[in-house]
This record gives sequence, structure tokens and C-alpha cells, in this order.
Amino acid sequence: MWPRADRRAGRDPADATSDFLDTRPLRDHQERLHSQWGRPRAHYMPNHVPTARRVLIALIGTTWVAWALIGLLSGHMFIWALLVPLHVTGLSAWLLSVAVLVSAAACCVSLVDHVDKRDNEHRYRQARRRLWQAAGALGVASGLVHVGTALDLLPPVPTDLGLVSPMRLQTLLQQPALQRWLAQHHDGIHTWWWVTGVWAFLGLAVFQKLGLMDADGPQAQTFGRFLVVMMAFVMPALATFSLYLLDQLAMGHVAASAEDARELQETTAWYLTLLLTSLGSLTLLLALTVFGAVRQLRPAPLRHISPHQ
Repeated sequence: MWPRADRRAGRDPADATSDFLDTRPLRDHQERLHSQWGRPRAHYMPNHVPTARRVLIALIGTTWVAWALIGLLSGHMFIWALLVPLHVTGLSAWLLSVAVLVSAAACCVSLVDHVDKRDNEHRYRQARRRLWQAAGALGVASGLVHVGTALDLLPPVPTDLGLVSPMRLQTLLQQPALQRWLAQHHDGIHTWWWVTGVWAFLGLAVFQKLGLMDADGPQAQTFGRFLVVMMAFVMPALATFSLYLLDQLAMGHVAASAEDARELQETTAWYLTLLLTSLGSLTLLLALTVFGAVRQLRPAPLRHISPHQ
């Protein structure tokens, strides 16, 4: 029931909004917002990045950041060029490290764009394009410095540009708890590394010989073969190889085999790069396997059949 005062005053009880003020933004305030953020488009849908792609982008970005930190801390960078490691040092390594960091930032822009629901995708595209251009320019500059130094076209550049000393770089992984665990499993790690390496080589060779590595056939069967190869051969080899590299670094075997500080710094950077490559590949393959399995197990959508068919 409405109050008697409303009926006596002649106000319509059905007009429930007559006593409320309009609190919406004023037109001039809306125009200021539009001029600042842009006028929203009709039927705008925020950019959406699938979960699997976000995880892969995050893994790649994290791996690149760790790779760049190796170059900045040690002053040495190793690049896989046609399965052959290319070694750069000094100023060239610093330029390449910054290029890798900028590339990682370009990957993170896609993740930020997914979180930001505003109608400003063009700004993120522009930022990604500029970051990739800057990374490419830094990479080209690194290559030019490396070639110029090798051909004596540039003045000598100091090669010991690492942020930390070789011994300090070695002690970063020499943690007492980690060393105790590795000391208990030292012999087993070496044995299983050889066993899983030979097992992976023989398994891949047999699968290739039998034609099971081909992508022919239904998608489900192809993914099933991929899952068997990854989980039975590749992942165990990568896991034991990572443990072997960690054992060499943390237990001081790399430092004991180096003849001088320069060789120690270069060898440490090489082992850290191998460890990062192995762990990054293992994590990436594990993520691809999990997301692929979830996609294959997901029930197919029901197709609507028209009664006229």
C-alpha cells in the first residue's frame, strides 16, 4: 500500500521513480570520457585469449626472462642456430639479453590485453608491434657487434661484462639442502640419465621406422601417438638430463673442471642455458600434453538436426 500522503498530493503511486534524482553522468562528463578513452563501438566484444594460449605465452615469456638474466649475470649468451650453439659475449651478449627481455615484454602484452576489458585493443597491438620492432633492432645490433668484433672491424670491447663474478654465479645454485639431496642420488642420476637417453633414442628410432611418427590418420590417433612418444620417451630423458645438469652445477663439478675464471664463467653460462632449455622444453611439452588431452576428452558439441533433413 502506498502512503496516504502520496494519494492526497495527487501523485501517481505507479510512478515509483518520480522521487529519485537522475544520477547518471552528465553529457559533458561523458564526452570527456569519450575523448580520453575513445567512443565505445557498437556490439564491442573484449579480446579473449584462450587458457591454453595464455599458459603457453606465460611459459615462453618466463623462459625468455630467465635466459636474458643468464646473459646479464654472466656476460655470455648461447643461441641455438640450426642445432649448433652460437656463443656471443661482451656487448653483443648484453644487447641480445635486452632484446630477449623486450620480446618477453611483447608476450606479456597479450596477457594484459586479455585482462583489460576496455575498447583499446589497437593500443595493445601498437605496443606489441613496437616491442617486436625494438627486439628485432636490438638483435640485429647484437649480430653486427658480434661480427664486427670477430672481424676486428670494431675496437676491442671488454668481454667480462657480467653483473656478478664467476664464483658468485657458481654459488647461486650451491645450496646446502640441494647439495645434500644431490649427493644422495649422484650415482643414480648419472645412471638414469644414460638409460633414459638411450631409451628415448631407440624408442624414437623404432617409432620412426614403423611409420608411427607420421601425421596421417584421424586426429585422435595422431594425438595418441604423440602422447605416447612424449610421456614414454622424451619427457623422462629431459627430466633426468635436467637433474644431471643441476648436479654438475650445484655440486661444483663445473667449477672443478675450469682452468681459469673466464672458462668458468663461459662454462657456467653454457650449463645454465642447457638447464633452462631442458626445463623449458619439459614444461612446455607437459603443458601441451595436458591441454591436448583435455581437449580430446572434452565431449563434442551436439549438432542440431533440422526436422526437414
